[in-house]
Amino acid sequence: MSYQFYITPEGGSQTRVYPAFDSLNFTYRKEDGQVFYRFSCDAELNFFDTKSQQDFTTLYAFESSGDRCAQIELLIKKRCEGQWVDYFTGYLNLSDGNWDLDGKQVTIPISNNDEYTCWFVDLKKEVNLFQIPTSNRIAAKLYVGTFEFSAPQTGAVSPPFSYNEGTLDVSKGWTVYEHLSTGTGNTATTTWVRENGGGTLPVGDGWEFDTINLIYARKPATYKTLDVQESNLVQEQYGIAGADESNETLIYDNGLNFSDVIELINPCSLTVISNFFGINGDATNPTNAAYTAAAEQVDNLYIWQKSDIKRPATSENATKANLTFEQLLQFLANTFQVYAYIDGTNLRIEHISYFEAKTQGLDLTQAAYSKYLTGTNNYSYDTTNQPIREKFTWMDEVSDDFTGFPIEYDNSCTQREGVTEKEYTNPLFTTDFEFVAAYVNAEAVSDAGFLIAQVVEFSGEKFIPKITIPSSEARFNGALSFIYLHDKFWRNYRPFAEGLVNENLVTFDSVRPVKIQGTITALLCCSDLAGFDPIELIKSGIDWGELMQMRIDGLTNICEIDLTQE
Repeated sequence: MSYQFYITPEGGSQTRVYPAFDSLNFTYRKEDGQVFYRFSCDAELNFFDTKSQQDFTTLYAFESSGDRCAQIELLIKKRCEGQWVDYFTGYLNLSDGNWDLDGKQVTIPISNNDEYTCWFVDLKKEVNLFQIPTSNRIAAKLYVGTFEFSAPQTGAVSPPFSYNEGTLDVSKGWTVYEHLSTGTGNTATTTWVRENGGGTLPVGDGWEFDTINLIYARKPATYKTLDVQESNLVQEQYGIAGADESNETLIYDNGLNFSDVIELINPCSLTVISNFFGINGDATNPTNAAYTAAAEQVDNLYIWQKSDIKRPATSENATKANLTFEQLLQFLANTFQVYAYIDGTNLRIEHISYFEAKTQGLDLTQAAYSKYLTGTNNYSYDTTNQPIREKFTWMDEVSDDFTGFPIEYDNSCTQREGVTEKEYTNPLFTTDFEFVAAYVNAEAVSDAGFLIAQVVEFSGEKFIPKITIPSSEARFNGALSFIYLHDKFWRNYRPFAEGLVNENLVTFDSVRPVKIQGTITALLCCSDLAGFDPIELIKSGIDWGELMQMRIDGLTNICEIDLTQE
């Protein structure tokens, strides 16, 4: 194979160089835990001087100057069917060089310099989210209506010590606020509270229409502040999450738009596109249940530093909210099954189902290649991705609905010894707004980290909506409970066709490839390599498979191809 090499110093012009090398190996590999591939070159280039070329002298001039740490781009061109084509772009790090001043030569390994270089350079860089201007921040609250308290309902009750409903129809949004029963418990006094939303149906779920008072009402989120349970005394008192001690609705300001957060933390200054989150959408997403649910419930997310939710009435808002791109990616993957990749000049952020519809590419069953498939129609299973259960956690303690249930696989193919459980953690995020807002939970919720919530507008104000959680009730920010998330966003790319979601047996919408095919070694044509797209499927003697890795001997075009099959 014929190659040409060119270097371009930062701010300089391109120069052809003539290095020597013993090997020139290229690799396409799917990045761990991501949906994209990187193309790398494993080679050491030896630069030297001759009568006709001064490659060592050129590089040593940079090494001896004040610009020795400036990047030197390396372009490798490959001759393919009579044409020179750009094949690989990397760079030379002079600090990696082995400099032989007596022999006037230097050996330097090739470093990657692709579209993801900026991604990994700033992957762990902390960014304070409060760089986002205050003019772009919002204030939101939980309650649309006002709190309505009943008169104390007093009288005989049965069974003893039970709540006294009196003349109330408690199905119309009433919940207990205070309760007292003494002696034998045959009499009790109970005061009830509800959110009165007025005569027009407000935003959110959980509303009941009171046909007597002609209003919509629902239960506020309450938490117990006093609980006495004795043989002759039952006394209970409740606070309202999202209200102060005077039962005035609290306002949670300093909220950051999720799209602003992504734009700020975006390491490559690309245009963010996400049909899933409704950010500069281009309608290229599949039509499926995940994207339908996303359009309804996660298209207007906001992030708060948790201390601003725990103490909303303080005179000083949080001023530090550090987050890295790596931490953001972990949250997206472990919460929504959402992944990011670079698409030209765009940073695309989409649900896993977006990436499942792959086009068919290289066909190794064609006559030119079929001889290489002999002995490769074998496979083993990726047992590391066949757990008995998948478990999910938030940063802090949360209520049961937000904790949810593991996704479980009750079949004999799962791993029953060793690593039987796969865990998806969220070490910096939580979503249970009611739990964090309840003063009684102050010790259970740390000040550090973030709360993320869906926000809606109603009558010119912003609210955290109540959403009905499957097999439960309407909860504030319920769409970001794991019960809801699993039902809507975790039915794709599972290790088995069936499993338990929220303790119900379901057939999943898609399964991930779990069969690892034996390595295929093939001599590929130059034209196939020059235009190769690792995202496309490759056909083997078994079926169309997904590429895990392809190693290319650049001197011979002999390739070792590793595929996974469903």
